[in-house]
Amino acid sequence: MTKHAFNSFIVTLLMMICLSNSIQSQSRPNLIPVDRERLKTVMEKAELYEVTNKEVTVLLLENSRLKESIAKEKQAGQVLRNELEEVSNAYDTTRIILFALGLLIIAYVIIQIRSR
Repeated sequence: MTKHAFNSFIVTLLMMICLSNSIQSQSRPNLIPVDRERLKTVMEKAELYEVTNKEVTVLLLENSRLKESIAKEKQAGQVLRNELEEVSNAYDTTRIILFALGLLIIAYVIIQIRSR
């Protein structure tokens, strides 16, 4: 390539770059002016909502765990009630047996007294 051809190539390249930049700048939408205070307020609210959402998620998880714990406690309570009922039934049976044994002893004593 001669020096003249090289210079022409560089000039053409620069013109294409400038034309490309010009087309890009024309195709950009007009930027809306931003109210920085409003943007700051919106960002703060977004952060608060994000924190609130995280807190709600944590509370929901805790609520779920508490519900599971309550269900387990209810189940354990039911088991204890069943065991208490069994013990109560055994106690009632023991009282009936002791009462019957007492009646037998009284009857035996009465029979012994009459036989003398």
